[in-house]
Amino acid sequence: MTFADVIGFLNRDNLSPIIDVRSPAEFLQGHIPGAHNIPLFTDDERARVGTCYKKQGHDPAVQLGLSIVGPKVHLLADELRALAGDAKSLRVLCFRGGMRSSSMIGLASLLGIRCMQLKGGYKAFRRYCAHLFTQQRNWKVIGGYTGSGKSELLRLLKMRKSHVLDLEMLANHRGSTFGAFQNSFCPTTEQFENMIAFELKDIPQDAPIFVEDESRMVGSCVIPHTLFQALIQSKLYFLTCSLDERIARILEEYGSITKDTFVQLLNNLYKRLGREKVSFITKCVDEGSLDIAVSTLLEYYDARYDHALQKQKRCVSVVDKEELLNDASRNP
Repeated sequence: MTFADVIGFLNRDNLSPIIDVRSPAEFLQGHIPGAHNIPLFTDDERARVGTCYKKQGHDPAVQLGLSIVGPKVHLLADELRALAGDAKSLRVLCFRGGMRSSSMIGLASLLGIRCMQLKGGYKAFRRYCAHLFTQQRNWKVIGGYTGSGKSELLRLLKMRKSHVLDLEMLANHRGSTFGAFQNSFCPTTEQFENMIAFELKDIPQDAPIFVEDESRMVGSCVIPHTLFQALIQSKLYFLTCSLDERIARILEEYGSITKDTFVQLLNNLYKRLGREKVSFITKCVDEGSLDIAVSTLLEYYDARYDHALQKQKRCVSVVDKEELLNDASRNP
């Protein structure tokens, strides 16, 4: 068994599977992207051991833990073998890099599996994430009104091997009231932060990174404060696009939303739009005049975006899609 700091543990050349032995609830709250959860304890079992430790001390808690794990050692062994594969190699972590990961590594060693343990555990990984968000970066923030093709441009840039941070993809949300991806699972804010950090960790610090201009929240996920401040203080490349193009793109992207769902989501804007506009937009949808409904909504979203830009006092440069793509090609 070897110990490694976070950078060594996450080395891109190390293809060994990452095993997180924390409880399912801890793992769901946040984990290293790509890690597999083989919990030493269930959520209830972890709570029992923790209570025992507080009330009776270290030794009784260890004894209780051993009695819980003992009957399922063979099941844990099967999971370890399956993930270790022919290479017989794993990377293992728990919360602080303590007893839980050491216990699982002890079992793995009996099976002939080589293990690397994360020094400081998941807690050390979270400190590493926070550090990455404070680094000065060469941000290329793409702004523009709703429907101007910002996400589409990010996809093109990624295809052309530019560095891209797609916050909406990571959050599984397009960022507006109507932006939840259908039947999708939205991560916790903690996991959202982990995924952002994982995207940033291998990008050279001086390399241009293209990112879409977002509000502080993307769906239910919150952009880390230090990162958000860096983005809104960066130059904004405002993407030009005609109103007709914007309406057509929105109808294509959101066309799968049912009428009932649309009206339900529209009601979330009731206080901001007012009864008259909500009634008008609903009537347009009922009559099949979707272009008029979208155009009316865009008046609201455009005004909000203009207000946000003025409030943040952004440095704005108006560009078109081809201009940005050509700039990315010249400055990879």
